[in-house]
Amino acid sequence: VHSAPKSVHLDFINKNFQFKHVTLAAMYNHCFPPPEAAAASESSSNPQQQQPTNATSSSSSPKETWYFRSVGTNMKSEKSNIFKDFTGLCENGVFTLPSEVSDVVLSPTHHHQSCLRINQRKMQLWTHCDVMDNILINVVGRKRVVLFPVSQHNNLYISGSSSPVLNIDSPNLSKYPRYLEAHQASIEVILGPGDALVIPALWFHHITALDACISVNLFYKRASLCSSPAAASSSSSVSRDLYDPKDLYGNKDLPCLVAIREKLLQDVKKQLVDTETTSNKSGARGVPEEFRALAIRQLVAELEVAATELELKAIITKKGN
Repeated sequence: VHSAPKSVHLDFINKNFQFKHVTLAAMYNHCFPPPEAAAASESSSNPQQQQPTNATSSSSSPKETWYFRSVGTNMKSEKSNIFKDFTGLCENGVFTLPSEVSDVVLSPTHHHQSCLRINQRKMQLWTHCDVMDNILINVVGRKRVVLFPVSQHNNLYISGSSSPVLNIDSPNLSKYPRYLEAHQASIEVILGPGDALVIPALWFHHITALDACISVNLFYKRASLCSSPAAASSSSSVSRDLYDPKDLYGNKDLPCLVAIREKLLQDVKKQLVDTETTSNKSGARGVPEEFRALAIRQLVAELEVAATELELKAIITKKGN
């Protein structure tokens, strides 16, 4: 389990949690304590206040917040697959999927991983995005999901695939002033037992456990980014998979785009930053730093416009389909 001491906010960037090996019984008792134990914990952590009715409140923090996310048998080389690792859950109809869902997300070509999640009440999972489309199925408890479109990348201050803005209900606006724009563009969903939510690839999402929860995630590859050998042979094309084959959690950028991005960055640095090196024949050699800095900012602004145009094109394409 992820174990965060004295905080309900799990922070991936600063790693305010550690990993613990605990028994299933210990995890269940911690996340689903008897009512009298839960009430005692609330009152001891915040003796001057009554038990809060708003589960998103973090005014009282537990001594330790636990969050479990299943991994493969060998977590360094295998993806989570609840249909193999937790066979008892999937036998005798304990957990089943409609055929319309399973035929797509569990097909050998598209299925990436399926994971079991268990967490205690009030836990908040950092805002992040995945490169895989995924379906979040809530089984027990209620979960609040706040979604942000891809366009809010800069307003969420993303580092890698995660945001440092942990408390989205009371953000530090002096440190993260642009978060207000992200908040205005957000969509909030409350999931109850039996509810499912499709989270599109690249959409940022923040999770709050309104109750102790059990849920399942199904990550699957987009058809346009991968093709089966059978489909490839039938269309006289080559089988392909543009996803990173070493991606165990569904959050690594597409290798082809990483390579393009790194090359462009190196070219810009060579042309506008490292202009005075002996081997550099850039036309900007000898141009003062502030002029080159402005040229970079102008380029960034133009690229932002190009990114917005691509996002709008993607929306139009999806509506057309």
